[in-house]
Amino acid sequence: MSKKLSLIGIIILHFGKWEVTKDCLDSLLKLKTKNYKYKVLVVDNSRNSNLKKVISSHPAVTKLITPEKNLGFAGGNNLGIEQCKEWMCDYILFLNNDTAVKPSFLDALITAFDQMPELGMAGPVIEHQVRGKTYFDYGGYIIWSKGQARHFNKTTYNSWEEPVIRDFVTGCCMLVPVNVLNTIGGFNESYFLYLEDVELCLRAKKYGYTTALIPESKISHKGSQSATVLTKILYSWRNSLKLSLAYVPGIKKYSAICFNLVFYPLLYLRWTAGDMRRQLKQKGFSAQPDYESSTS
Repeated sequence: MSKKLSLIGIIILHFGKWEVTKDCLDSLLKLKTKNYKYKVLVVDNSRNSNLKKVISSHPAVTKLITPEKNLGFAGGNNLGIEQCKEWMCDYILFLNNDTAVKPSFLDALITAFDQMPELGMAGPVIEHQVRGKTYFDYGGYIIWSKGQARHFNKTTYNSWEEPVIRDFVTGCCMLVPVNVLNTIGGFNESYFLYLEDVELCLRAKKYGYTTALIPESKISHKGSQSATVLTKILYSWRNSLKLSLAYVPGIKKYSAICFNLVFYPLLYLRWTAGDMRRQLKQKGFSAQPDYESSTS
């Protein structure tokens, strides 16, 4: 008797440029699916009525949901979770619309759950560009004294490495069994945008689940295509404080709160100064050059 194929519900939130989402959907058409079945749900947070027919007619899309308002990352994915449960999915893959997947990337993620009974969340290596240089995101860790979520970024990629336990994997691409979500709940909608993936992984740990980065699996990520720098700073500031209050242990909670109360306002001022300098240069004003100091 052949083993029942797992059904994976793939949730993609659309917001921003349709061309970006289309590239992601196109890559899903190349999936090698002999070990599983999948359905694709697109949640259109842009609420662009002109795109409804375009999105729903894409050959990779099983269903399109258009909420009455922008629900953010957390709310949009939670809406998708309910649909995937109606489909009786075994796993849910949260996938950013600005990604492109490899044909066999899901096989290694599914296998990890067969081999690691305590596993609650699994993510692939994320290939991305920073200022023209290629990096590979190997999951994340928490600096508890600062209440900061950081990423293990490498400049080389090795697919033969063993799975490694992390504090979190990015919601850019995260595979979670439905029974885990039934136990711990979905994304915390009070976060709306940014760090809600970190919060979900930390909550899973409280329930006894682990989070793992699976090096055998890899996708590419273009980077945020929909949020402004200011939006990133403001939501990261608010949500870092929420995360610190909820999860940072003991006396480190106070140092984490103090750090975030100072860090993000300074980051905002630095970004504002840089933006003003760029605008002045565009208008033809000269500015003093920046010099980098180095210490040995």
